[in-house]
Amino acid sequence: GMKVYDPCCGSGGMLIGSQNYLQSKGKNSKNLFLYGQDNSPNNWTIAILNDLFHDMDADIQFGNSLGTPKQIEDESMMKFDITLSNPVWNQKDLKKYQETDSLNRFGYGFTPKSKGDWCWIQHMLASLKETGRMGIVLDQGALFRGGAEKKIRKAILVDDLVECVIALPEKL
Repeated sequence: GMKVYDPCCGSGGMLIGSQNYLQSKGKNSKNLFLYGQDNSPNNWTIAILNDLFHDMDADIQFGNSLGTPKQIEDESMMKFDITLSNPVWNQKDLKKYQETDSLNRFGYGFTPKSKGDWCWIQHMLASLKETGRMGIVLDQGALFRGGAEKKIRKAILVDDLVECVIALPEKL
């Protein structure tokens, strides 16, 4: 009965992995509700095809999750049990989405024009249920950069929203 969301799902690999994980544990993956969105027409098409090939019954929408999120309920972000993603690293020019946001997703602050990692993190945090869990793959710079990102990172840590960070070797 859990809802899983990937805001930049690409080909749908993390959604497929969620379903496969349940199946490997002998659980009924049809009780899992999968949601995704991607801004690339090619990726979105592949995700739709993967949905069909893997018999997932996922709700995969086309569009920019930061600019026009499609997973909305009662004029707020839909809430998920698990949010996971591997967004575009160091994405630029996301401030425009933060400044025009009507969903209150960026309460920890705006990211700099040249790096959008903490914009994605805040979007994903806003999509979580109170008991929800999140996994995100980012470049290690998101852990160490200063300025606005440091302020956002510190506030999120003060609010005790990080359970762990796993740093992997370069080029893994």
